[in-house]
Order: sequence, then structure tokens, then C-alpha cells
Amino acid sequence: MSNSKQLMKTAGSLLVATVLMCSLFSCSSSRKAARKSAAETRQIEQMIENSSTFKTLESKVTFRINGQSVAGQLRIAKDSCLWVSIQPFLGIEAFRVFITPDRKMVVIDRLNKQFAMQDLDQAPLPEAASLLSILTHTLSNSIFLPETRLRSARDYQLSTRDDQSYRLSVPFEQNTLQYYFDRELNYVAADVYSQYAGEPVHVEYSGFQGTPVGRFPYHMQATARVSDKIYSLGCDFQRPVFDSAPRFDTSIPSNYQPFDLITLLKALL
Repeated sequence: MSNSKQLMKTAGSLLVATVLMCSLFSCSSSRKAARKSAAETRQIEQMIENSSTFKTLESKVTFRINGQSVAGQLRIAKDSCLWVSIQPFLGIEAFRVFITPDRKMVVIDRLNKQFAMQDLDQAPLPEAASLLSILTHTLSNSIFLPETRLRSARDYQLSTRDDQSYRLSVPFEQNTLQYYFDRELNYVAADVYSQYAGEPVHVEYSGFQGTPVGRFPYHMQATARVSDKIYSLGCDFQRPVFDSAPRFDTSIPSNYQPFDLITLLKALL
């Protein structure tokens, strides 16, 4: 297989793994939460605050997709914009993927001078409109809900595990979001149960280091099993910068030809 075809397959696998795992998250109305003590409420508020201390993130990264690795750059404004540049050739961009505030996903293929654009509100994929929130919060180690960002402690259930770590749960009518915290209240993992998969999507964070915005995990790994296939998406951060003013270049070259994103995803699946 040629380098360009292999790179196209790797970049496509990144897109498929991302969209597929995000499509597993589903949302419905939450149940009424039980009354909490003042101490429990304060602890939940501290957990939420620890995972939400910054608004923007930009970093050089290495993506790991089902055993394949590719270098790139990542820029995030939570709930506003996601910008990913795939740069396998010494910093030379081959692909760019971004989601705009008006929830449009754009893929730019530099190798073949083509682009694809998909309105996520019109996409024939489960929960596609939630991609922006899910991705920006998952990649930045922040608690999220697919459609609404519940920030009140009363919306979460707190429990202590056998190893003295903690679990925050958000019950839904047919599924549950579960967030795990270590003894120092770092957000270290999540299990998301869904109507689309028999097993939860598991997200795990590791390699925590001190930063100006608190402790941040330099490694993120998400894994999902669908039928007999396992999809894995990892992200390793290199020198992340927080709360800067990242530049989101979302321009499309005028001489690029359009192609169909949904057709590509179906072909890769």
C-alpha cells in the first residue's frame, strides 16, 4: 500500500473511531436526584470544578487509532470549536478536521485537494449533533453531558469505592454516565452506557502532571466494543497550553473539490 493510501486509511480510521464512539453516547431526560447533605454537595462541586478549570486548550499531540499512530495538533474551545491537524510529514499538514460553533464538521484532504462538509444537525448518525460537546470535553478531561451541561451538584450521585476513590453518576432513563475520581479528586476515567452497545464506552486518563490550571492528564484513551469489533482512540499531549487565544483557521481552499463525508465513513466502517 502506498504511503498516501495508508495515511488516508489512518486518517479515515481516526475519523471513524471518533464519530463511532461519540455516536454511542445517547441522552434522555434524567431522573429526579435524591437530596444530599451540605458536605456531599460541596465535594461534588469540587470535583466538577477540578475538571473544568480552563476554557481553551492547544497542544501538539500523537493520536493512536487501533494500534496506528499519527502526529498532529489539537485546538479546543470547550463547546465552541474543535480543530485537529494531522501532520505525519515533519509538521506538514495532510488532513484537517474541525467542527464549527454552528455544528458543521469539515474534513480537508490536502493530499487529494478535496474537502467534505457535514451539518451535524442533519447527519444520519445517532447523536451527531452532540459531537462538539462530547469531543471537546472528553479530550480536555472535563465532565460532560451530550446535550446539556448540568453543573449543579444535585444532578449527580456520589459514591465511594472500595479503594477510597469516588464515582459520580448521572442516571438516565435507559443509560448512565459514570465518572471516576481518585483520592485527590482528579477525574481519571468514565464509563458511558448506551442503547447502541452492550458494553460501556470506557475513557481513561493517565500521566497527570502539574500545570498552571491544575493537574492535567497527558494521556487519554477511549475504547468501545461494537458487536465483535473493538475501536480504540488515544491521544498523547505534548506541551499543552491553556486559556490562550488559539487560532482556528477554518478556511477551505477555493480550488478544492467536494466529496461526501458520509460515503467515506460508511466505506471505512
